Amino acid sequence: MTMTTKIFRDSWMKTKRATHGEEDDDGTLRVVYHSTPVVEWNGCQTGLRVTLRNGGHATVTTKRRMNEIAEVYDLGFLVSQKDFEWSVTVYPLGGGTEEGWTLPFEDGMTIDR
Repeated sequence: MTMTTKIFRDSWMKTKRATHGEEDDDGTLRVVYHSTPVVEWNGCQTGLRVTLRNGGHATVTTKRRMNEIAEVYDLGFLVSQKDFEWSVTVYPLGGGTEEGWTLPFEDGMTIDR
């Protein structure tokens, strides 16, 4: 099963309220929470490009959706919060032992891998 097909079949997404997957003709994949495409990526591990959005809703559930998506699709990031400020830690793809690097979260930020 390709990642493209998998996005619509994962049981975790079926159990999440107000969450669905979308795919463009060019292979771009996104998971939408309410009306915000919280995570969008180009569907391939080579030259992976991930865009993160919270749509101005810095909520626990928005952050949780982003992190669930990162784990399910092995996108190599973790969104966290300290003192009301969000940050994104980017990890090497495919696991590895290297530590990640942390960036301040910005709505609409893109991570190129």
